[in-house]
Amino acid sequence: MIIVGFFETFAAGWIYGIDRQIASLGLAPVLTYMLANFGSIALGCGIWFGVSGDDAVWGGFVGMILFYLAGIAVTMFLLKRKMDAEPGKWTWSTIIWEISFKNVVDLTDRIKPVIGYYPFIWNLLVKQFIPHILLILFVNLAQSDNGSGKPIIGH
Repeated sequence: MIIVGFFETFAAGWIYGIDRQIASLGLAPVLTYMLANFGSIALGCGIWFGVSGDDAVWGGFVGMILFYLAGIAVTMFLLKRKMDAEPGKWTWSTIIWEISFKNVVDLTDRIKPVIGYYPFIWNLLVKQFIPHILLILFVNLAQSDNGSGKPIIGH
């Protein structure tokens, strides 16, 4: 169920409206933003659950943060090039809004007539928090001991 929840929140927060995001911003910034978010989680999980020792937790956090910052730096570089290519169309706030929340806000605007009021925190959680946490929980579960000293998945 954890992986199903991940795919549902990933679809709602990241895949819905991706075609419009790519048309608006280009493929490279959208993919580097996704890679920064989920590549950092993959690196952190790889260190947390793949490296033994007391420093694996700190190493995972350091690796995750450095990977995320490098990915965001590349994304911002690509967004700056987009801003320079279309002068006057974008400001930093509008282009960051476009890549960070536009698609999930479009989804909530589409379903708002059915569900009524929703707090903005839902957008933040579905896009920037829940898929990441569910991915970490899935990897943690997959690496859990099955009672015979082997991980549940992949032994």
